[in-house]
Amino acid sequence: GPIILGNFNAVLSCDDTNIQIVIQPDNRFGLDAVALLTPQAQFSIKGKFKPDDNLPEEVHQAAGLFSRPDSQGFYHIDWK
Repeated sequence: GPIILGNFNAVLSCDDTNIQIVIQPDNRFGLDAVALLTPQAQFSIKGKFKPDDNLPEEVHQAAGLFSRPDSQGFYHIDWK
């Protein structure tokens, strides 16, 4: 069934000709990231996340598809 992740807050701005999205980490997924979208529709994101302990086990298992957790339990994202 559906998994409620709650709200994600972000700050939108311009970085030269790119759109920059800074995702604030105060969310149930613990996502703390910066995403860039270029005028050529290229997308990159760099950051980390640590799912809340109260989220279903399926969420924690799926997190392993991104990377292995570091010593503090964060999964790192670096997509270009």
